[in-house]
Amino acid sequence: MALASVSILMMCLIFAKVIQFHTVLLCIVFGMTGFFINGSLPFFFELGAEIAYPVAEGITSSVTKFTDYFLQGLFLIVSMGHFGAKWMTWVTMVTCAVTTLLLFFVQAKYNRLLLDKKKTVLPD
Repeated sequence: MALASVSILMMCLIFAKVIQFHTVLLCIVFGMTGFFINGSLPFFFELGAEIAYPVAEGITSSVTKFTDYFLQGLFLIVSMGHFGAKWMTWVTMVTCAVTTLLLFFVQAKYNRLLLDKKKTVLPD
């Protein structure tokens, strides 16, 4: 997530013309952003399932996706106004950075893993 924040920041700086525009650089930054953000999604689903255990994984993933889609819908509805589109990249970068910082405060208890270890005696 930290690398995703950095790549989105680079994108913001390219669009703000602080970093000189190069098509190859922009393609690399877009690729990095997609790789880092989409690569972290399965970890967030797993973390949500661990934190919410014993609630079923289907329920936690459904709530996660519903919240995701709802916030994306709000984001797109607000962008339909007369605000332009430059703010969208900056909001994405700030959101990603704040989420990264908030991850330091998450204390996951791996109750599912502990239950699996109790059921299955692992050889030493």
